[in-house]
Amino acid sequence: MAIDPQDSAILTANTPRNADYVKMAGVPVIDEITKICGVCNVPVTVGTKHCKPCNKCVEDFDHHCKFLSTCIGSKNYKPFLVTVISAGITAP
Repeated sequence: MAIDPQDSAILTANTPRNADYVKMAGVPVIDEITKICGVCNVPVTVGTKHCKPCNKCVEDFDHHCKFLSTCIGSKNYKPFLVTVISAGITAP
């Protein structure tokens, strides 16, 4: 059964947003008004997203890299680019 995260019943249900619920429903966990992550319970900055596979907040979230098994954000974007470029150069 698929859950529509924008369904008004889901948005107004005030269901605790634990990690299992987030992975199941795919609902946004960062409150737009207070800028607090409902899973991590920490204040976040603009551009921060909660990564569902890693279950952590990532500043300036770009994507979750399944090859490196980590999130790509502001703190590791340059090493990620170096890895991608190096792999591209050395590929036959």
